[in-house]
Amino acid sequence: LMALALSACDSKSSQSSAPRVEAPKVYQPNSQEKSVIKMLYLDEIVTLAGGGDGLDISVLTPVIGDFIVTNSNAVQKEYERNEVAGDQKYRNKTILVSATVKSIDRSVGESYFIGMNGVSNPYINPKAQMASGYTDYLANLNKGQKIALACKGDGMLMGSAMFEKCEPVLPFAKKKVDAYVEKMDIAQIIQKDSPQRFLLVFGVAITGSLPADSPCFAPEYYSKACTNQ
Repeated sequence: LMALALSACDSKSSQSSAPRVEAPKVYQPNSQEKSVIKMLYLDEIVTLAGGGDGLDISVLTPVIGDFIVTNSNAVQKEYERNEVAGDQKYRNKTILVSATVKSIDRSVGESYFIGMNGVSNPYINPKAQMASGYTDYLANLNKGQKIALACKGDGMLMGSAMFEKCEPVLPFAKKKVDAYVEKMDIAQIIQKDSPQRFLLVFGVAITGSLPADSPCFAPEYYSKACTNQ
């Protein structure tokens, strides 16, 4: 018993005298690097919403949650084919929808709608009810203009596929991206070989190559000047 006790004491003594190894600190991007990372995420969302090619939408799910990318024509076509199937696919879902403006309308009170291009009937078009605060945006729209909106699917009404709580995709995405990048878990991201890690490392690397007065470091970091640079 004495031998065991002495052995235990020696073991504890050696453990206590061993140098303490601290976990490596996780790199935290500075404000300029965060600005560039935000620009990369925002550019992906805007490109996808407009019908362009980008990274897989699963890359952006941590940023804006589950969502669908489509166009007004496809949603109207699905509802005309089968209203129940349309509801299952689109109703109450976050949708990034690209469209061509057919009309800009006001309903009762201050409720504004955008009529969008549909499928078979020129007199029945998908309709997007805008969220409040976008009257200036609406006032500057023109028929035939291509747009991208972030909306909630709202079923079908009198033959028209409906969208609600719609916002222009840029301000919608910017709110989501700003919130995500400011609280993203760097330690978790760098553990996986993922597009999130690529965007993180790529953003930090790009920042070091930009001039100090880069437009990418401005409060309105997402601009043509920034993406060109």
